[in-house]
Order: sequence, then C-alpha cells, then structure tokens
Amino acid sequence: MNNESSYSDVLTKIENLEKNVNRIESKLDMLLDKFEILNDLKPQCKKMSDHIDFVENVYDTVKSPMYYILDKITQIKNITNGTMENMENMENIDTNKLLEQ
Repeated sequence: MNNESSYSDVLTKIENLEKNVNRIESKLDMLLDKFEILNDLKPQCKKMSDHIDFVENVYDTVKSPMYYILDKITQIKNITNGTMENMENMENIDTNKLLEQ
C-alpha cells in the first residue's frame, strides 16, 4: 500500500506540474501576442514622431517672423489707443471751455 500511495502522490504531483506548465505556456502566449502588437505599432509611432518633428521645425522657422509681426501690431494698437485717448481728452477740454463761457 505504501507503494500505491507513493505512486498516487507522484501522479498528483505530475498532474499539478502539467497544469502549471499549461498555465505558464498560456501566459507566455499572451505576452508574445502583446509583443507582436507592439511591433505592429512601431511604424505608426515613428510616423507620429516624424510629424511632431516636422511641426516643431515649422514652428521654429515661423516663430521669429510671427513675433515680429505681433510686436508691430501691438505697437500700432498702442499708438492708435493713445491717439484715441488724446482725441477724447481734447473733446472733453473743448466741451468744458464751452461750458465755462
């Protein structure tokens, strides 16, 4: 009986080992599938990276002239606002002088 018990224990252990090996193989297959998906994504990521580089290069090229134009527009706007304020002040002065007389 001792041999039968020992034989049964060995069979049980072998079955458990088979289950563990099957479980490990299943996980390994899942990992391999994920790596294949990642390899498929590399060209798309490369395209996106190239696009980002292109946009950054265009911005670097355009930003200086763009800021120059914005500065000029701001200067013109300030001059125009200053002129409008001066005109309003002149109108107020003329109205006050008329009211005094």
